[in-house]
Amino acid sequence: PCYCGAKNCLGVIGGKTQTEALSLLPQVYSEALLSFGDESELQFVNEMNEQGRELVKNENGVNLEFLNRLVVRPIEIYQVSKVSAALLQCEDLAVLDKLVLRLEKST
Repeated sequence: PCYCGAKNCLGVIGGKTQTEALSLLPQVYSEALLSFGDESELQFVNEMNEQGRELVKNENGVNLEFLNRLVVRPIEIYQVSKVSAALLQCEDLAVLDKLVLRLEKST
């Protein structure tokens, strides 16, 4: 862990762990819910840091506050496999609701 106290510090030092700490959703859900180049995760983390608030994840590794703020867009053709994979692996009801909403918007 890191104890530097810097404003944008995530509390960990190093590559992979730091990247995982920054992630608000597990990789499979993130790929299924966010569009390529979507910066909403980074914006949310920066907002939380500015407010001095801690990132809290549930037992499935999902930050529910971020998930609830997430604007769901229709699925692009290149994202179908990612959304399908997430649906098959989904263990979180809130994420499942967002994935189904994304399917509904695509029809």
